[in-house]
Amino acid sequence: MILSGINNGNCGLSPPLITYFSKKAIGKMGRLRVWNALRKIKPERTPRGEILIAEAFLKEANTNLEAFLEEIEADLLTLPVNYRSQVDWQYWCRKGYFTFALIDGPFNTLIQSLGWARAAEWIVKKPATVRSFMGKYLKAAWEVAAGALDGGCEGLILGDDLAGQNDLLVDPVFLRKYYFPELRCWLKKIPVVSTPVLFHSDGNVAELIPDLRGVGFWGLQGLQPDAGMSKAILPEELVDDWVWWGSLQFEGRLGLKGPAQLSSEAVQLCRQWQGVPGYIFGSCGGLYSGLPLELVKAAYLK
Repeated sequence: MILSGINNGNCGLSPPLITYFSKKAIGKMGRLRVWNALRKIKPERTPRGEILIAEAFLKEANTNLEAFLEEIEADLLTLPVNYRSQVDWQYWCRKGYFTFALIDGPFNTLIQSLGWARAAEWIVKKPATVRSFMGKYLKAAWEVAAGALDGGCEGLILGDDLAGQNDLLVDPVFLRKYYFPELRCWLKKIPVVSTPVLFHSDGNVAELIPDLRGVGFWGLQGLQPDAGMSKAILPEELVDDWVWWGSLQFEGRLGLKGPAQLSSEAVQLCRQWQGVPGYIFGSCGGLYSGLPLELVKAAYLK
């Protein structure tokens, strides 16, 4: 069972031994490079990878997942999961990738279930009902998470888009009274000391970073640049003491950026984050249909 064997997913290497083994495996096993970043041990190079790689993107690029990961020299793999998912996590672990399971969060699920207008009405008029909904959903999500961890997955990402470009989508008072308590209860079921659990959100969630840290998340994935999420606005005391993943954005004001611009921005990002032990390079929202492969390669193969 997962609670008695939480290190199932690390292929026999427990996190305290990461530094020792990474000296032998450096450059060969990306998962050890990611583990170092997660433990805030400065890797020999910045680990890299995507929160989501859509099947449509791979099809349009005329490639498959394994070949693509090798081509961009990825260190990690994230796969979305639900109660129907069947993933051979051990296969990807043996290939040398750190693995994350991406799970939809309760806020996104509420909106998908009710639609934005009705969900907003419930949040204002029936907050206790919303909390009950989120709690029941997270109970089911725990079963999904436990199944992934039991199968060999090493980390979890809870994805909830709580903000737009300029502001939060919901009053932070509501989130602190009804949302974060449910997340805290969910995280208490997971041995978070040894299991990395990150939070993903689009938009500007800078105001919520202390809350996310407080309930037990290891770090944040996203860091959407055009929403103002940059290293400069992050809490200074957390920059070197939390995990930060993302900050690359393929889209500009006039559409997709060009290869030269993306390559330059990727280099600048790595320079900006140089010295931050918990930084992982990647886009803020993943790879999707309509995104040309050449743009991804321009950013990654810098």
